[in-house]
Amino acid sequence: MATDLSRKCATGFRRNPAGEQPAQYEFRILFNGVHDVIFLCDVKTGRIIDANARVKDTFGYTVEEVVGLNLAEISVGKPPYTHRKARLLFLKAALKGPQIFLWEVTRKNGHPFLGEITLKRCDLFGNDVILVIVRDITEQHRAETSLRAREELLRGILESTADGILAVDSEGKVTHCNRRFAELWRIPESVLKTEDDDQLIGFVLDQLIDPEAFLSKVRELYNSPEESFDTLEFKDGRLFERFSCPLTEEDKIIGRVWNFRDVTDHKRALTELQAQEARLAEAQRVAGLGNWEYYVDNNNISWSEELGRIFGLEENNCCGDLSLFLSAVHPDDRFSVLRSFVVTLKAGRAMDLVFRIVIPGGQIRFVHQKGTVGTNKAGDRVRLYGTIHDITSSHRMNEARRLVSSVSEEAAEQDLEALLGKICNRLGDLIDTTNFYVALYDPKEDTYSFPYSRDLYDGIDFSQSQLKRSLTDYVRRTGQPLLCDERTREKLIESGEIELIGHPSPIWLGVPIKASGETMGVVVVQHYSQADRYNHEDLDLLSYITVTIGRAIERNREARRQQELQSKLERAQRMESLGILAGGVAHDLNNTLGPLVGYPELVLKKLPADSPVRKQVERIGQAARDAADVIQDLLTMARRGRFELNPINVNDVFADYFDSPGYLRVVGANPEVSVDIDLGKDLPPVRGSAPHLSKVFMNLIINAFDAMPEGGRLTIQTSHEYLSALIGGHDGIEPGDYVIVRVKDTGIGISKKDLERIFEPYYSKKNMGSSGSGLGLSIVYGIVKDHKGFYDVFSEPGEGTEFVLYFPAAISSEQETTAESKKDIRGNESLLVVDDSDDQRELACTLLAHLGYTVDSVANGHEAVRYLADHDVDLVLLDMIMEPGFDGLETYREILKIHPGQKAVVVSGFSATERVSAMQDLGAGQYVRKPYTQTELGRAVREELDRQTTQTSA
Repeated sequence: MATDLSRKCATGFRRNPAGEQPAQYEFRILFNGVHDVIFLCDVKTGRIIDANARVKDTFGYTVEEVVGLNLAEISVGKPPYTHRKARLLFLKAALKGPQIFLWEVTRKNGHPFLGEITLKRCDLFGNDVILVIVRDITEQHRAETSLRAREELLRGILESTADGILAVDSEGKVTHCNRRFAELWRIPESVLKTEDDDQLIGFVLDQLIDPEAFLSKVRELYNSPEESFDTLEFKDGRLFERFSCPLTEEDKIIGRVWNFRDVTDHKRALTELQAQEARLAEAQRVAGLGNWEYYVDNNNISWSEELGRIFGLEENNCCGDLSLFLSAVHPDDRFSVLRSFVVTLKAGRAMDLVFRIVIPGGQIRFVHQKGTVGTNKAGDRVRLYGTIHDITSSHRMNEARRLVSSVSEEAAEQDLEALLGKICNRLGDLIDTTNFYVALYDPKEDTYSFPYSRDLYDGIDFSQSQLKRSLTDYVRRTGQPLLCDERTREKLIESGEIELIGHPSPIWLGVPIKASGETMGVVVVQHYSQADRYNHEDLDLLSYITVTIGRAIERNREARRQQELQSKLERAQRMESLGILAGGVAHDLNNTLGPLVGYPELVLKKLPADSPVRKQVERIGQAARDAADVIQDLLTMARRGRFELNPINVNDVFADYFDSPGYLRVVGANPEVSVDIDLGKDLPPVRGSAPHLSKVFMNLIINAFDAMPEGGRLTIQTSHEYLSALIGGHDGIEPGDYVIVRVKDTGIGISKKDLERIFEPYYSKKNMGSSGSGLGLSIVYGIVKDHKGFYDVFSEPGEGTEFVLYFPAAISSEQETTAESKKDIRGNESLLVVDDSDDQRELACTLLAHLGYTVDSVANGHEAVRYLADHDVDLVLLDMIMEPGFDGLETYREILKIHPGQKAVVVSGFSATERVSAMQDLGAGQYVRKPYTQTELGRAVREELDRQTTQTSA
């Protein structure tokens, strides 16, 4: 029901048009002339007080019918278009300002439609009203929704494709690109956001191998109606397919679409497939294996290129009917082959048979055919397919395998010559071995040896085994089998590769013997009359057998090597055991000899020069020192001695020995022995001890003289070589430069049995006590090992013996010499002697006290630590070997915790070099070997005290 204001407005606006003012009249014309529906609503009640004529077309109401209704009453009243929300929007327009929004309203017939609503409060001819404008946008909204859906569909299609898509306008400006385009071209988001076409193009061009060609193609196609397809190559190896077509509008080109597809993997797969097919064809060629496929419906059979070669068919003819295939089968085998096709098709069984074929020229060959059934989706058997393998050679190879099997079982046990003879005889059943030999090459001597040979014309002269420029040498040099007929031989002679040696043969086969990747020799068969006696299949057969020959020779050599290594291992174990025993004995004897060596020197200083017992005391001292030297030999043999290794020249050691009285005496005693000395020039130094190396050379030379009681020749040589294996074949050495010492005699030689034990102490064929201590070669062994050297011994009874020593060359040639101190060895400092031997403690204290030192002593390392916890001394004299678990090294470590920098001298009669070195690394001074004299001990103590004092003061 309308209010008074409503009635008043309605009367003023609609019912008295003749009485309207001009402004009101113009408003009325405009009010009813607009296309949208206009309501005038009471601000307070929200009811419609007037409407224009458009309300009939849009809502179905007459103006009279709509007046008095509330706006909420024409709303659908359902979320989100609720009456409450409609009232809030009306109130908002009244209080805050104009409101524009979309709202679903209903027509008179109840059908809803979507309207764009505008609410605005205004003063209309003195009346405060809400102006409501309603525009029906249902169709517009439906069209926009449909357009958005189509756009989303198009966007979804563009973004879901694996191709990169780029759209440009007619001037080449980018209008759109999907994410895949950015991913393919690896375009950063920062570049895309710039929407800078030049920057985008520049980023793209930097990736291409030929950017100019890319740009040229783009410019060419901007306004072209043609479609385009090409490929793009990238610097990083990628490959894109590019497809382009024009964008048109009413037959006018407005732009262009570019489609990019990454085909890198596809091309790689295609390339790999082609490579695999090529490898398959090559594998078939190498294996002599062809494949075929037979189709039931047209009776046609196709085959691979290799199968055509096996059958001798034309290269360009790879298919035909079954009769063409059967025509190559031996007449006696055709029925079996045809029957196998029929049975396989009917029963579905696999085909597997061997039959003969006759190739053009009449040669008969054996083939092995395998096949199976192929079906269609309905399960019908529509084809056969399979392989054919040329097994002609395998018939003979089977026999060869049996030969190999029997030979392999006997290779390790049988004598090499007997084994090769058996191979030759058995091989004669397969190929002609009337003329057969095995030649083994010695790279060091550059000569050949012949462990087995037989020949109708040429007997092998073992004293003339040089085969330079021969066919045998040619095969060895090239490492390739050779089938040599007269024409091939003439070509090799003309090219200078070979020379004619021995009786010429019209056909010759040679196969290299290989082991561990190296050619060790050649196996040869030849025929002197029939030039067609051998062919390439014979060459293959001989190559197969030669592998077994090579393995047999290698196993034979390896067996000998293993025996030698086992012998050396056993010898080393014996030496180690003897060394442990000798070291223990030497340690005890050194302690026992200590007073005998030390006290005579002290007694002599107290005796008058004319004392009648002076000579006896001197002899006691000398005897004790001689005994100490023998003990030192025991330590050397046991590898328990200790000496400094400095760079020295081996030739200088020899020169000093050759000038020594000992050498001159032995040479003078053996005038019937001639001596040849050949010392190599410019030898690199070795790290060694000159006195010890001199002892090695002296022992070897004396042994050589002893081995030639009836006279002979002694040869002494030194040289320098780079080696990766010893001359004797031992290959466990570190490759590098070595100084080699050879001492060779022409004496009685050493038997194989005795050769295995020559380095054992007291193992000698000399008369007991005739010369030396019986430790000569044991000392040689110990010193060579201590110098990180190696040795070879070559000897035959009656032919002499050669010792070959190998010493690693030193990196530096600097000579290290130490001048013997000539200072006074007396002093007045305080010393502490630590030794578990009562005699040794008393001896050391007595000798040092007579030199002026204040000396105290303790019996072990623990007592020394306790003593030094309460006392200071200038120097500690430490025995190396004391109670187990707390020797000189452990004692010194504990002492340093109490007195850092404590001065010390190490003494021992049995020293492990590593622990002595460890003590010296901690700060200990010199090492003094028991038994010692007063002078030796005093000099070591004095030099250590002076050295430390000097450093401290500096």
